Amino acid sequence: MSSYQTVYGVGLLDDIHNYFPELLYNSAAFTTVPQVLSYVQAQTRRRFNLFSYGREQYLETPLPTNNMPRVIVPPAPAPAPTFFTMEGAHEYDDIFRLTNQSDRMPNMNLAILATLLQGIPRRQPDANFMEPVIVRPTAEQIATTTTLTTAVADGTCAVCQDDFSGAAERRTLNFCHHTFHRGCIDTWFQTNVHCPVCRHDIRITS
Repeated sequence: MSSYQTVYGVGLLDDIHNYFPELLYNSAAFTTVPQVLSYVQAQTRRRFNLFSYGREQYLETPLPTNNMPRVIVPPAPAPAPTFFTMEGAHEYDDIFRLTNQSDRMPNMNLAILATLLQGIPRRQPDANFMEPVIVRPTAEQIATTTTLTTAVADGTCAVCQDDFSGAAERRTLNFCHHTFHRGCIDTWFQTNVHCPVCRHDIRITS
């Protein structure tokens, strides 16, 4: 079985020498980018499918001259896939960890890949993600669905729980006829669209 050859002492050149020799020594055979990509894909499938590569090397190895049976050692289980994320403080740790997994992709210069990935814009976490959205009625909706009055009336404001007194301005909801201090209900409508008493949505007029 062939082993990795260090010829140039430069990781990238030695990788090309070992894994993609046609690109280095017979570049004239490639006239288009798709041809180069097709060759790289074929070499990658051949070289890094460890079982197929091992079987191919085994079949190419001459049989021993004696009659001793060949002992076939089952291939080691493939390592679990390594995943990495493009977000977080440790987003490139998995790439560099993969670079050091010599049993999986020996001497491959994956630091180049990590450098390229660092140039990809990263999505910044949204500080408002999952925060509740405030739904409030518009001023036009409030004016259309309520009535203002200053007439003396009995009753209690359901928002502040105080009795109506004198000619204080009040707002009555046209649909359910519940009445509140104007200041109380206007403050309520800054964060809510429902009647505080019956929960009717004031945006619904029928």
